[in-house]
Amino acid sequence: MVMTQEKTDMLDLIKVAGNFQTYVDSLYLKAAGVTSVQYRVLMVVENGTQPVIETDIRKVTGRGLNSISMLIDRMVRSGFLFRNQSAEDRRKAIITLTDKGKDALEKGRVCWQYIDALLDPGHRQMLEECLRTINEKIG
Repeated sequence: MVMTQEKTDMLDLIKVAGNFQTYVDSLYLKAAGVTSVQYRVLMVVENGTQPVIETDIRKVTGRGLNSISMLIDRMVRSGFLFRNQSAEDRRKAIITLTDKGKDALEKGRVCWQYIDALLDPGHRQMLEECLRTINEKIG
């Protein structure tokens, strides 16, 4: 079977995206002990409109509520997050950072320095624009 250049290019792009995700995950695991997805959750909890609930995290990460709930469960068990029942609405759980979660956030900030170093400002801006366009179309 012979592939067209378009299909070959698409497979190469998927491979590059996968390699980049693996690289980013390895940076976060090494620096902060969390995956890049877990780091995004920590960022949402730190920077979101307080109080942060699971639905807020789902909206920002684009993951399903069940998936986010399981992820938060693991992060609570690992000591990165607290989950407390809302006093106003017992159906909602308030998500907050533990000291370990705050420490992971601080350590993870170093990763951005490594990622920033990969591209000059012009290429970084082009990449951001491309990724935002893709996200708008699929998200």
